Amino acid sequence: MFAAYSATTLMRAMRRIVPVALTLGVFVTLEGCGGGSGTTPAPASPTFPPPSPPSPPTTDPQQYCNPRIGQCLHPRPLPLLTVSCVANGNCIGEYWYCDPFTQRCTKPFAECTAPSTCDETEFCAASAGKCATPSTINCNLDVPMVKACNGSTDFPVCDLSTGLCVQTSKGCEPPCKLAPSPSPPPPYPPTTDLEQYCNPRIGQCLRPRPWPLLTVSCVANENCNGAYWYCDPFTQRCTKPLTECTAPTACSETEFCAAQAGKCATPSTINCNLDVLMAKACNGSADFPVCDLSTGLCVKTSKDCGPPCGLSSSSTSWDRAEVAV
Repeated sequence: MFAAYSATTLMRAMRRIVPVALTLGVFVTLEGCGGGSGTTPAPASPTFPPPSPPSPPTTDPQQYCNPRIGQCLHPRPLPLLTVSCVANGNCIGEYWYCDPFTQRCTKPFAECTAPSTCDETEFCAASAGKCATPSTINCNLDVPMVKACNGSTDFPVCDLSTGLCVQTSKGCEPPCKLAPSPSPPPPYPPTTDLEQYCNPRIGQCLRPRPWPLLTVSCVANENCNGAYWYCDPFTQRCTKPLTECTAPTACSETEFCAAQAGKCATPSTINCNLDVLMAKACNGSADFPVCDLSTGLCVKTSKDCGPPCGLSSSSTSWDRAEVAV
């Protein structure tokens, strides 16, 4: 009886389920064919790439190309920008190179080629986009830029890279760029001490007294005292002996390797005129036309050489009795 009841109940349930399933199947089929709503999907809107951002500036307004050594130089930032230098002793750290062209402590960067529109007494001022002759007059940075050089009629334009009043001429394209890659080596390797020279006769690195005593000649050690006790008869300068050195073979025994010029140099007894631009410091001497900043002497240069005296030179144990004056 239970089995007959279950069979009867099952048959009734099947009669109800089958019509519902058929109805659902037809509905699903119509939806799959798109007949359910009768609408067509809207086409996708076209997409356009975003506009390209403006190209970043490539010229570094804080550098200038020194036309004499073909090097991009970055002067010290404010407030030290307008502090002049005479020799590398005034410059320290990464701004170690005293540029005689602008009398600024600078940080050497990449090599450069000065624009052909500028002559050898000009650099291309990035802020003005013009060839500029530097003066020794500092800009007045406490007033608007148009008035920063009002007191100088010959040099009326303020160059922001050097902080100097300049005289501008032709237009130019500044060659010093913002370079993300490491910079090439500076014009003179930072391991070379530009304030020393190697005396070829005694094989010793000597450092003359700094400015303002640099150009004071000596005759014997009695004129020299303190750390700068040795009167070098080769240059007639009071010097501080440092490490031993071997003079470059390119130089003769009457020459030393001038670190500033990177050339063998014959010293004279004529002092450089350090109150003018370096290019004119030895104008009165036709035979010795180059100013050597390590000795403050006008010299005659010849072959290229590698200065042997380095910054790592420490005080020597050289005894005073070993030196014959």
